[in-house]
Amino acid sequence: MDNQNPLTQKAQANPLAQYYRRPGTYVRLPSSGRFYSKPPKFSDTGELAVFPMTAKDELILKNPDALFNGEAIKQVVASVCPDIPDVNEIPAADLDMILVAMRMTSYGDDMGLSISHGCDESKGREQSITVSLGSIIASLRPIPSDVGIVKLSSGITVALRPYNLHDQSRLLRMQFNTMRQIQANEENKLLSTEDRTRIATEQYNSMVELAQQLLTGCVEKVSTPDGVEVTDRRHITDWVKNLDRASVDRLDQELKRFQEFGIIREVTTKCDYCGTDYKTDMLFDPTSFFTAGS
Repeated sequence: MDNQNPLTQKAQANPLAQYYRRPGTYVRLPSSGRFYSKPPKFSDTGELAVFPMTAKDELILKNPDALFNGEAIKQVVASVCPDIPDVNEIPAADLDMILVAMRMTSYGDDMGLSISHGCDESKGREQSITVSLGSIIASLRPIPSDVGIVKLSSGITVALRPYNLHDQSRLLRMQFNTMRQIQANEENKLLSTEDRTRIATEQYNSMVELAQQLLTGCVEKVSTPDGVEVTDRRHITDWVKNLDRASVDRLDQELKRFQEFGIIREVTTKCDYCGTDYKTDMLFDPTSFFTAGS
C-alpha cells in the first residue's frame, strides 16, 4: 500500500486552521432576522458575526464593473458574513449595518471623510473630519414589528418586506446599462432623432417595469377582509398590476418607513470656515468607503 498517495490518505486537519481569521465584531441587525426565508445564524446574544475582509475581498472591491452592477458587494458580504445563508435577502437597513461593521473590523474604528459645507466662506473647499464607526453602529434603531403592515382602503391588509440586496443589485444593473446605452447613443452620430426618442422611451419603460417588479417582490402576503391569505406570486403579481394609483402610493409610502430605521448615517460637525454646525450624510460609496486610508 502506498501510504503517500493522497487519494488513499484520510483528510488531515490543517495545522494552520487555528490561525484563520476570526470574527472582528458582532452586531445586532435592524431587522432582528426578519424578512429572511432562512434567518442568519446569531450568537447567543442575538448578534451577527462580521469577519475582516481578506486580500481577495479588497481586490474584488476594486473591480469597477462588479461594483456598479452590485456583484462585488454580494461576494464580499458573503465572505465577511458566512452566517447569512443567502446574502440576496439582506434588507437595506441590515446591509448598512454590515457595511459599517465590515469597514470597522477591517481598517479600525476611525474613518476619515472629506466633506463640504457649501457656504460662501468655504469657497467650495472641503474639510476633513474623523468619524467613529463604533458610534455609528451604536445608533441602531431596530425595525418595529408593525412596520411593513398596511391596510388599504379596500380592506385588504398587505405584509411588506423592505428592499433587499437583490433588489439593489437589479436597480444598479439597470442604471449601469442605461448609463452605457446613453453614452453609446451620444457617441453614435448616425442615430436619427426618431431613433433617439424610441431608445429613450424604451429605457423609461424598462425602468417603470423594474419599479413594478421590485414593488411586487416586496409584497410577502395579502390578506382579504374575509380572512383569505394570498402568497402565490402569480396572484400577487396580477393584483399589483391592477392596483389603483392611490394604493400603489400607499404601499410605496410604507416601504419608505423602513428607511427610518437602522443606523443613523448623518454626521454632525462644525464648518471650519464659517463655524456653523451642520449635518452631512455618510455615503456608503464602495469606491471610497472601503479604502484603508479613508
